[in-house]
Amino acid sequence: MAEWRPDRGFGVSCFRSGEHDLEGLWDTPDEWYEKPEAVFHRLASLLIDEQTTKAQASSLSEIRQARGLSQTAVATELDVTQAAYSKLERRTDFKISSLKKLAEAMGGTLRVEIRFPDSREVREVAI
Repeated sequence: MAEWRPDRGFGVSCFRSGEHDLEGLWDTPDEWYEKPEAVFHRLASLLIDEQTTKAQASSLSEIRQARGLSQTAVATELDVTQAAYSKLERRTDFKISSLKKLAEAMGGTLRVEIRFPDSREVREVAI
């Protein structure tokens, strides 16, 4: 929610899932901005982040299956056995270089971005 107060500027309040006590939830905005452009960009950023977070929250197995690939096919591209790939797919911690190879083996590319919550700045990290 966004609001404007003559003495403070534009305020942005964010409802967080799991907050059950709604009394006073909107009393004080979480963030304040002086310019309407800044609050617009912040609200757009929050909406985009929420949508992309949901869309990108996938395991390697889900990504592979969505691409219509078998473990054997990806393992062949990586030059490892299916059993070794299966073990790899269950990992939760990867080197960026390993994740890049996995993405390429499935026909994709890996992009690493850094997003800053206090601005709309997004920087891609060269990998």
